[in-house]
Amino acid sequence: MLGLRWLSSVKVRARSETVGIDYASWWVVHMLLITCVPFSTIVLGRFAQFAPAVWLYAGNTALIGMIALRMMAMTSDVEPAPGEQERRWSLITLIACSLLAIGLSFASPRQALWAAMPQRALTGRRKPKSSLTPALKGCLRA
Repeated sequence: MLGLRWLSSVKVRARSETVGIDYASWWVVHMLLITCVPFSTIVLGRFAQFAPAVWLYAGNTALIGMIALRMMAMTSDVEPAPGEQERRWSLITLIACSLLAIGLSFASPRQALWAAMPQRALTGRRKPKSSLTPALKGCLRA
């Protein structure tokens, strides 16, 4: 999930070379939450039977999605990137599935993370197109 999010954000091209302090502040918070993903994943893996573990993991992913949406809204001077609408819907689906998992964890914490499964189907994730040239692909196969 994080790899796909990173790849999609790399494709965004800004016309200006600087960003405002608000955007930079949101970016720092976003990076802090990204660094918390391994920790929240470990906690969830060890304590999946407890609702707070689900809250930690799903809450972290929901916050990542919300902040990413906010950062997308703040970049008004970016060139429209291909697939921007798809990324926006992907974030909305991520947030909705994470909140659903939190809600379901009150009834059954172990089953709550199944709420994240529809995200892949709803966003229509496809295998990303390779940006490698044919010559470079040939070198990598050899």
